[in-house]
Amino acid sequence: MSKRKVSVEDKIYAVNLYLDGKESQRRIADMFDVSLASVQQWIRNYESMGANAFTLKGKKKYPKELKQQAVLDYLGTKKQLQTFPVCNCLKSLFIFDAQ
Repeated sequence: MSKRKVSVEDKIYAVNLYLDGKESQRRIADMFDVSLASVQQWIRNYESMGANAFTLKGKKKYPKELKQQAVLDYLGTKKQLQTFPVCNCLKSLFIFDAQ
């Protein structure tokens, strides 16, 4: 599949279609001619940063409070970090034990 540039407005529209239960992730991927993985990434980004996720350029700055909450969520549940939407901002903060 070739790379297609999707506008910020279309990404927000697509995510809202999914979050409102109007379309499936697969159908949205077909509608915008992108991969399913792209749609899933849009949803994760939107859930962690809101509409700003699509407008920030370069390295994204995560608010201190968001990072702290992600750490508390991680430590409280002992789940793998990948299950949290804000994992990209925290990957360098953790050293996992191989238990």
